[in-house]
Parts: sequence; C-alpha cells; structure tokens
Amino acid sequence: MSFLRRLIRKVNKIRLAPIRVFCFHDVSESFNPETTWKCDWIQTDLFKERITKLSKEYRFISLTEAHKHISRDIIRTKKYCVLTCDDGVSSFKQIVPWIAGKGFPITIFVNSAILKGIDKREKPMELLSVDDIHLLVREYPSLLTIGNHGYRHLESSRIPMDLFIDNVMNSEEYLSKEFVNTIPFFAYPSDKHNSTTDRFLISKGIIPVYCDGGMNYGDSSVIHRELL
Repeated sequence: MSFLRRLIRKVNKIRLAPIRVFCFHDVSESFNPETTWKCDWIQTDLFKERITKLSKEYRFISLTEAHKHISRDIIRTKKYCVLTCDDGVSSFKQIVPWIAGKGFPITIFVNSAILKGIDKREKPMELLSVDDIHLLVREYPSLLTIGNHGYRHLESSRIPMDLFIDNVMNSEEYLSKEFVNTIPFFAYPSDKHNSTTDRFLISKGIIPVYCDGGMNYGDSSVIHRELL
C-alpha cells in the first residue's frame, strides 16, 4: 500500500466512525456436520444475543444505505451496522421474522444456479427455493434485498477470468429479472478475490463485497464484512 493511501486511511479513521457489515450463514438450534461447516453455523440464541447487543450501540441500516454513507460522508459520528447472509440456507426463513420484527434491513446473497435447481453445494444442505425468496420479499419488501453470490458457488480468484465473468453476469441477469429487490453487490464466495476481479465488477457498476474481517470508512469501491 502506498504512503498516500496509508495516510488517507489514517485520516478517514479520525473523521469517520466505521460502518460494520456483518455476515452469517446458518442460524439454527444445533450444528449438523453433514450439512454445513462449523465456521458457517451460529446457534440461534447466540445469534439473537449478539444482534441485541449490537443494537444498543449501532443503528442497523441497509447495505445500500451503508454504501451511500461510505461514498458521501465527510464526517461520520453515528455508528451504523448492516446484516447480510450468504448462501441462502433454509434456516434463514426461521430467523428473518425475528430480524424483521426489530425493523432491521438485511441482504441475502444467493447462487442463481442453485435457486434454479441446476447446481448443488458440496454438502447436502437445505437451501431456499425461488418461491421461498419471493414469499420473503412479499412479506418484508422494505427490509429484504437480494445480492449476487455467483451463478455457481465458485472461488472467484481460482477460476479463469472468462468463467468468472460468466459466473457473475449470468447470475446478475437472472436475479435482476426474477426479484424486484435485487441490488448491484457481489459477495465473493469463500472471500476469494483479486484486483482483476474487483476491476471487472466495478466496471459493471457492481460493488465487490468481501468477508475479510474489515470495517468500512471512506473507500466506496468495496464493502468489507465481519463474520457475526
């Protein structure tokens, strides 16, 4: 990182309160190693406890609103955070009513080929269907938005660039036609990315979304996330 970029980051941290974006996957009562990975699971009561604790310090906003703040704020003293969910595990249906009951927006990142039933994940996890998401969007139209997680769940920096482009754009086309609440954000599966993949997304008006444990200050070109 250049001296100038390091200096800008230091200045941003002084004048801007960070916006924290959290990511979760499977929220359920018990862990099942046959259907998910331990790092992707959080017990329901612990999930609620962490969200409740965060709500005492932060105001929950949508990912789109967060990006606007990151892009425009010159000084930011209010503390904001965002909820996102990757993969669309079916347990999402059970936790969304609790989240929505608190009035918290949430973005779910999904794989289009899996939604269409023409691809599967490595483990036989139960995932949301197209009808499930339509129902959730109808129930929570002002709170739930849909983001791109790729047509298939492919590690973006480990595949040829032409395959990466197809994986992004095929999903972008499908999601934008299928769901009215689709937003132009791409969450990298397994957080595998590089500067070339980022540049392509940005050239298409799509915001790259990491899960690298970072916080967001004034760099609007990407969104950093933390695991919940």
